[in-house]
Amino acid sequence: MIALSNMAQSGAVFATYFIYKQDKKQESVSLSSTVSACFGITEPALFGANLKYMYPFYAAITASALAAVISTGFNVLANGIGVGGIALAFLSIKFEGAHQLGFWLASIVAFGLAFVLTFVFSKNPKLNKGSLTK
Repeated sequence: MIALSNMAQSGAVFATYFIYKQDKKQESVSLSSTVSACFGITEPALFGANLKYMYPFYAAITASALAAVISTGFNVLANGIGVGGIALAFLSIKFEGAHQLGFWLASIVAFGLAFVLTFVFSKNPKLNKGSLTK
């Protein structure tokens, strides 16, 4: 379920767009990385903001873990490996039973929780000390 991890990375980097709104370069990187992460290319999000500041990365892995629990709880099954981007990943998920519902719920939780946790973690000075920019 790489799509859930990608959605969590996307949610975390989207939050950095708002956190670093005064820094035009970071704002641009964060917004474009949000879109690319939704389509399965997370490297710009990871290296452009999430690992750069570390706390967005912590938020993303926490949200991804909860999304995995939800996915497992709904017994989400896929027909194959599929793709990492949310735009096409749902096509890999079985269309019978609650599989699609569980996948979409887990995807929304992954994005939303990573977004919220990034704001929460940004206020914690202990998490900010791990920043690669300091």
